[in-house]
Amino acid sequence: MAVIYGTREAASIGPRTTLTFTYPAPQEQSPGSLPIPDSEPGTPQFSFTIGSGDIPVLSGIGLSDVLIAPLLYIAGEDLDSAAHTIHAAVYLNSVQILGRSRTTDAKALWMWGLFPGGNIAVNDVLEIAVWADDLATLTVNFGGMGLVASQPRAVAGNALLLDVRYDTLVPVPLFVTSGIINVTSQNGEVKTLGFPGGAPVPPKPALVVDDSEPIFVAYYDGTFDNDQFLSDDGFRSYYNCNQPTTISFYTTSIRFS
Repeated sequence: MAVIYGTREAASIGPRTTLTFTYPAPQEQSPGSLPIPDSEPGTPQFSFTIGSGDIPVLSGIGLSDVLIAPLLYIAGEDLDSAAHTIHAAVYLNSVQILGRSRTTDAKALWMWGLFPGGNIAVNDVLEIAVWADDLATLTVNFGGMGLVASQPRAVAGNALLLDVRYDTLVPVPLFVTSGIINVTSQNGEVKTLGFPGGAPVPPKPALVVDDSEPIFVAYYDGTFDNDQFLSDDGFRSYYNCNQPTTISFYTTSIRFS
């Protein structure tokens, strides 16, 4: 049931609100071809310390009103004539927050996206360890990390917004290391309406937001798939997020209960 606080005549439409999001370049590490061990290493192969320059720059909304979610990637090669099972563990400040296993293709390049969710802040340390079931000619040679802003909460819960627009999608993260190709991007979700990679996010004439359904949810922030594994004999490819750089809307005094 819709409840308008105050009299019907007091219901109002506020000025247009605009939120902007600027995404810095991701961290990339290329340590050379590291052999993958047959048990979890004591020291993870990749470590990313979050600096202030890694955090998305926001306007119209504070950091406390968004979720800063990590997108992590490792890449390597199976040089063997057989497929192998490999494992990855993600740590946040020395506490494991994600563990996954995948099977490589024989004699193929692979790239693994790991999306543990969570909320990341300056000085946090994200680490990735990778190992295999058995010793083989398996290597890991790339690690990358980017952060996305998700679930912005710019208005009080159960609020009616009008003419909500999501403009200028950009792929996050966008790696520049040679041999890595972004083959597709996954758009975020707007009130459970998904859109295919590369398609614009259509405006919403009206949108009711609350704690469980914010204005925008990044595709990978722990709500959806927790990992993506892609393998190919010619290149390393990966999925990332299409993130809007601007979200704008009209606020109203109408609340729902």
